[in-house]
Amino acid sequence: MVLTLSVLSLSACSTGTVTQDTTSTAPLSPQNQQPNGEVNTDINEPPETAVSTELNEELGGKLLENLLIANIASRRGKYEAAASALMSASYSSRNSRIIADAIQFSSLSGNYVQIIELSNLLKEVTPENPGVLLSVASAHFQLGNHEKAVDALAELIGGTNQQSISQNTLLNSARLLVQQKNDDVTQLFFQLAEHSNEDANLNFVAAIVASNTKEHMDKVTMFIDQVLKISSHWEQAAIIKFNSLLLSDQAKAQAFAENFLVASPSANQLRLALSRQLLQNHQLDLASKELQIILKQDPDSAEALFTSGLIYIETDELDRAKVAFKRLLEGFPQHNQSKIYLAEIANREEKYLEAIVYLQQVDGQQYIDAQISLSRALVKLKGVDAGIEHLQKTGARTEEDKIKLILEQDSILRAGKLLDRLKRFLDDSLKQFPNQPDLLYNRGLLAAELNLLDLHERDLKRLIDLQPDNAHAYNALGYTLADKTGRLEEAMALIRKANTLLPDNPFILDSLGWVFFRQGNNEEAIKYLRQAIAINSDPEIAAHLGEVLWVTGDRKEAEKVWMEAKKANKDNPVLRETIERLATEQQS
Repeated sequence: MVLTLSVLSLSACSTGTVTQDTTSTAPLSPQNQQPNGEVNTDINEPPETAVSTELNEELGGKLLENLLIANIASRRGKYEAAASALMSASYSSRNSRIIADAIQFSSLSGNYVQIIELSNLLKEVTPENPGVLLSVASAHFQLGNHEKAVDALAELIGGTNQQSISQNTLLNSARLLVQQKNDDVTQLFFQLAEHSNEDANLNFVAAIVASNTKEHMDKVTMFIDQVLKISSHWEQAAIIKFNSLLLSDQAKAQAFAENFLVASPSANQLRLALSRQLLQNHQLDLASKELQIILKQDPDSAEALFTSGLIYIETDELDRAKVAFKRLLEGFPQHNQSKIYLAEIANREEKYLEAIVYLQQVDGQQYIDAQISLSRALVKLKGVDAGIEHLQKTGARTEEDKIKLILEQDSILRAGKLLDRLKRFLDDSLKQFPNQPDLLYNRGLLAAELNLLDLHERDLKRLIDLQPDNAHAYNALGYTLADKTGRLEEAMALIRKANTLLPDNPFILDSLGWVFFRQGNNEEAIKYLRQAIAINSDPEIAAHLGEVLWVTGDRKEAEKVWMEAKKANKDNPVLRETIERLATEQQS
């Protein structure tokens, strides 16, 4: 797990207290949600408070001078000078807003000793502010004073006044510890927690730290059990234990959650976590039952409505799914995922205009995916050209999104069997992105289909140069050489390489069986093809296995294999061609 955490800093607010905000790419909260904590952990620019503090009649001349110096220095990017001036202003004014700005400029200039001094001053001015001790702890970590840093955290979250500590303070403390990536620090805090076995907060933070460090996962249960022994109804602690148990024993995790919910029926975050696990295990009735309990207590719960909608889609209760997603949108009009699922339902019901209306409302990070879905609806409604035109008009800001749009056009043209047009399109796309792996692979496969074997080989060898561990590239080239040329030894070497890189892949095993068949080794061919079809009953694998069985005289078994495949894939061209070809050969 990667966590980003820079020097803890504080920004001032007009009330004289310190306002903080946490930004992290890997939040530590049990539900993996980003908490809004008490500490700004990502400084991108200096605070504006030092340059915008309202000067009033009570400010003395020297204080006014220091604030003006800080103002000018900050505008010129001279953060050390700004911090020095603000430090003087902090002592003369004892104003929490000015002290907080001084701390942030000290952070920007890397003066951790000054941060500690200013934080102690701020602690005198605002003794109830948890961000102060977090700032002190962070500065001590930067200076290598690990024991002092841990002591500051212990002072913050431990002691007799545990009920006043917010959840975000605990999460930020854990984040700070994990960010150090130092086992000595971790062990130091664990020892503190173990010696304070009546302190629920210290043990809670220790459990979170343990759950975010692979080498200490075995300690999660020990610490969290101690927390629940002290505070038996602490829901966040129960969620940590539930998630920890899921890693080793899902049945035990489920039993724990069910027992906890009997004692704490309003623990809806745990109930939601349980329902999602039940959904993942396809225990849909049990999951739905838990969600209904949540919705009875909180009819507008976005998480419960959304998860209920997913279950209804899974059970093909589309009308109920629509009700759930529409209710969610009434409370959360910007919930894009609900719009996407409503569009999916409309597509399944062949209501393509309705799907388009929903997808046109999607924005943000899911915009490109929504436009791709919209293009598919347009293909159903108006044909291939309408879908392609929409994708070409869709604006993409990143290369990744541009490639997504290109690959979707590839899919539409391929589905429409417009192979010559697809070839021209991929040629143009590779001029723009000449080393794009997916485009090289797709054109390589198309080239084999069009019997352009030189282009096929050139594209796949280029892909192998770019991605030497791409098993599918080795397999595709090897299969084509086995199927369409006499270069069987070369084909075997490529496919064996693919099998080494990606063992037990059914399509690679299929290729291995096929090259053995082409070499005349039918026994080995049947062995690998049976392994492949046992993993995946793909119709092309069935076609190959059936052909080898047919050629070796086991025609009843071949017909049985083909009949099973035709039940689900009666229109597969490879399966149909194989059966018709062998039947014709038998008649002649």
